[in-house]
Amino acid sequence: MSLRKRKIIDFAGNLLIKASGWITTFIIILITIYLFKEGVGLFFSKPTMERFDVVVRKDNPVQKLSIEDLRKIKKGEIKSWEELGSFPEKIVLISPANLNKFVSEERLGKDLEYLPDVLDSLVSVNKGILLVFPTDVLPKDKIKIVKVPNISISDVLFNKRWYPTSKPFPSFGILALIVGTLWVTFGAIVLAFPLGLAIAIGLAELLSPRMRRIVKVFVELFAAIPSVVFGFFGLIVIVPILKDLFNVPVGESAL
Repeated sequence: MSLRKRKIIDFAGNLLIKASGWITTFIIILITIYLFKEGVGLFFSKPTMERFDVVVRKDNPVQKLSIEDLRKIKKGEIKSWEELGSFPEKIVLISPANLNKFVSEERLGKDLEYLPDVLDSLVSVNKGILLVFPTDVLPKDKIKIVKVPNISISDVLFNKRWYPTSKPFPSFGILALIVGTLWVTFGAIVLAFPLGLAIAIGLAELLSPRMRRIVKVFVELFAAIPSVVFGFFGLIVIVPILKDLFNVPVGESAL
């Protein structure tokens, strides 16, 4: 092969590598922008399901509820409106998630055509009702919308609950995710650092050349296995063992 052809091939190869790098960088930037855009929208949204409002009867003195109030009501920690400075009536929380506890599917209709009438009757007979529904299906002459603050940065960063699909009040706290990540990282360092250091010292100073070559093959083999393979092994093998060993409902843990 002539020198000129070799230079052309080298130039084309370098150009291809650079183009691949720039394309990859551009794609990563686009993905980052998209994720940032989607994530920022969370801080300007209500803590209820999309297009849903929190409403009470017009004769209920309550004007606003905090996100924590709504969570405590859902969990049953707050059972009476009196605990929120209102009248001594039991809170009756009704949303699409538990509507079947109050009315049958037949009464709602095949295509939910009777839903507005059903909600109208529920509002009429339950003075302490708290509804989480789109306002277009509610009796507007009998209800009022309760002010609920938007999700804040502190509610995301310092809230321990991560239940993004919980109905009717999703929770987006990432504190547990952050702490869990730090604990897993710390545990991995505690386990891997002494073991890795011992292997490095053994390969460099203690083992014979023949044994060093054998051990090095296994070390390089384990290093080449993707971490997702070890994770899959833990999910299939370790998790059931932990579940049976400690008699817990689920075996997922930091291990």
